[in-house]
Amino acid sequence: MTATGITYDGSDLPAGAVAAAVEVSDVGLGTVAWASVRVGEVTEVPLEPGRYFVRGRFPSGEPISVVLDVPKGGAPALIRLRRQPPEAAIAAERVQVWTRWWRIANATWKPEQPVSLEVPAGGSVELTQAGTGGHGTALQFGADSTTSILTVVPDWLPLRLTHSVRHGADHLDVNIAPSTEATLLGYLWLGDNVALAAVVGEGPAGLAVPDGSRPLLDIVVGYHLLRLRDGRARAWISALEDNYPASADVAVLGAAQVARDHGYHAAAVVPAVRRAATLGPPVVAEGVHLLAALLDRLPEAARMPETAARWNAYAGTLLEGALTSYPLDPRTPDDDPLAPGEGPPRIRLPRAPLVVATPADSLSPPTVPRRPPSRGRNRGALRRILAQAADGLADRGFGATSMHAVIPVAGLKVSTSALARADGRLDVEISISDGTSSSGRLDGDTVSLCVDESHHYLSIFGASGHATFTSVPAGRWRLSAPDRPVQPRLTSPTVGLPLPDRQGISLAHSLHGHRDVLHVVGPGGRGGYVLFRKGNAYGVEVMARPPSGVGLTILEYSRRDGDTTVLLVPLRQGTLRYASSYLPLAGFDPEAPWHCAPDVDVMDLPAWDALIPPSIRAAESDGTAEAWLAVAALAPRAQRATIEDTITNETRR
Repeated sequence: MTATGITYDGSDLPAGAVAAAVEVSDVGLGTVAWASVRVGEVTEVPLEPGRYFVRGRFPSGEPISVVLDVPKGGAPALIRLRRQPPEAAIAAERVQVWTRWWRIANATWKPEQPVSLEVPAGGSVELTQAGTGGHGTALQFGADSTTSILTVVPDWLPLRLTHSVRHGADHLDVNIAPSTEATLLGYLWLGDNVALAAVVGEGPAGLAVPDGSRPLLDIVVGYHLLRLRDGRARAWISALEDNYPASADVAVLGAAQVARDHGYHAAAVVPAVRRAATLGPPVVAEGVHLLAALLDRLPEAARMPETAARWNAYAGTLLEGALTSYPLDPRTPDDDPLAPGEGPPRIRLPRAPLVVATPADSLSPPTVPRRPPSRGRNRGALRRILAQAADGLADRGFGATSMHAVIPVAGLKVSTSALARADGRLDVEISISDGTSSSGRLDGDTVSLCVDESHHYLSIFGASGHATFTSVPAGRWRLSAPDRPVQPRLTSPTVGLPLPDRQGISLAHSLHGHRDVLHVVGPGGRGGYVLFRKGNAYGVEVMARPPSGVGLTILEYSRRDGDTTVLLVPLRQGTLRYASSYLPLAGFDPEAPWHCAPDVDVMDLPAWDALIPPSIRAAESDGTAEAWLAVAALAPRAQRATIEDTITNETRR
């Protein structure tokens, strides 16, 4: 074997920091190794002679793709990874910015004096801060030409305040300065669980127990293990509680683990959730969504409606990014609230956050405006962008072979690349930007790559403005943006499902018997959907590989009468490579939007209790009914009884 080295060759990260995780695969696309790549250090991967692909992405979303040939008896190779250099700052131009620290302890917000500073136009400055002993810290920042923003930050790491111009307007961001913690947090935000696992699980001993020396790294790993339902999550979160007892993130993780272990109706869940809601905002934005969900699922007698409504408002108003960030209410006065002479000149602050006197009121950062949910809000615009780019992509061989093209559309750039694989299929990446930064406005929107009019491959735009498709067959390709029902009952993050074309609908109506109308591969190749017509009615086969072998998908479709139907789809993996359930779609309208929420936790069933009986009665096959019994074995007690009683009653009929 030849020891091939991989390192990161850049000056934007400190020595020894993890820059990225990469997968090394052979020509058959089998994974040979996962490796974390560090600054100034060489990670060695022993390889037999042959061709290999080194692939991954930086937490910024920028792809990594290297083709490596290892010759027989050849000298060891060294791969040096680099990021694309940032665009040069505008010479001699500087932007006047102000910042103001807030310290959060026992749900009380205490402001410090505002400070003015200059940031290079298109550049950044580093910020340092004093520690608060594990309590919360937030940074409020803005400029004369920008909306004020409040970001909850870890008080133990340096930060970077960056200026950019987006759509002709000044834009400010605060993020953790490049470091291993920043890399892991970026992967957590992108949802790249495999890359994150490759970093945190490296070394023969695997994960070390948190010792209190790297708080954010330990907390990000906690979110990662909880998300994956990893068996190590319970011990890890317990160690976090010992080391960081005042952390809001740790309190949320602890409450979520208790709910997962004992069910939402367990006596220990209520005090754990109540405590998490009184410590202030988590640093990690995912924690805000998690806490809002926990509050919504408390038993009726223990609910805190005002607190739950407030946290749901915060979850719905989060800005895009890994850190918890809010825009401040632009309707409040913009005069300087400080007494004359006490603050820097020309600072224009919105009304200051309310300082809370009692822990019972939990979180009171600055008032934030409500805005419509981000899911699907840009799909009309996205559909037009993709349609206008279609001709330019077709001229460049889109769907035929490896290619790269940048198509200008209405002031935006649609960048598309396709890389041929050894098996003849292609990996595809699409990004939409304004020329200076990727469009995070599309975050969460579904994009479909249709092959030969009947097979759809789905992807989700990330906050970095990128969408990726893997292992797509060559053919006639077409991009589209599936929509959601106009007034959906399913409002959690969902995947829009494509509609069959009119020719496919007409053909299905003209033929008798069973006919597949539409084949859909879910984002990342995880799961699939087959829409079929049987006689005069439509049905769907839902396929997935649940991580624990048992899972749920929630499906909402539009009916011909203008209303929608929501069904729970149980999934149980047996001897096949995937789990499969069949459901009839009564009244299905093939020309109206439908969507789904894949990978639903069985412990979330209390939120959908009323849908259990009709979903069981809709079961099309014995396998679907058996899947319900497998779900019942893992469900909370009340929902287990509902499932078993409904199945018993259906059997008697």
